[in-house]
Amino acid sequence: YIQYKVENGSVFDEIAKKAFISLHSEPYIEPPLLTFDQKRLKWLQRYMRKQLKSEKKGKKMISSPREALHQVNQEVSLGRLDDSRPTAHCDGQIFKQRIRMDGCLSKVVHNRFCHGTCSSYFIPRLRPRKLKLDAMFQSCSVCRPAEWDTVEVKLDCPRKNPKELKRKVIKVKKM
Repeated sequence: YIQYKVENGSVFDEIAKKAFISLHSEPYIEPPLLTFDQKRLKWLQRYMRKQLKSEKKGKKMISSPREALHQVNQEVSLGRLDDSRPTAHCDGQIFKQRIRMDGCLSKVVHNRFCHGTCSSYFIPRLRPRKLKLDAMFQSCSVCRPAEWDTVEVKLDCPRKNPKELKRKVIKVKKM
């Protein structure tokens, strides 16, 4: 900036003084603190807005692996008692997976997790030579993705050298 001087005083100083003198303060009243019930209601409203938004898109987004595990536990069915062989099925659902490393900024990747019910069989041997759990036949189906890809995620690390690190993540495409 360029400073203009008039009679050993600066124009800028005069303008600053006039601006400061013209300032008027207004009393500030702090809003009252929210009660526990008001905070809960406000959170619930935000949560419901987010749910409606995700339902409009047609996809239900799960925010963490812990929530995914909780949902899987709710959806596990043991089959009917009269049905000795429950049908196996495997479903996939989208969730947010946070990729992190020490000293780096974390990133969120939209991924899928697999869950469902599977049939497993174990037929013991008739005469085991030793008392071991040897099986004549065993089978356990596992939920596995039909299509997946390995993706490199670049993490910004402001305090490390090199400033950028890559981490490989398995991204499930299709069940």
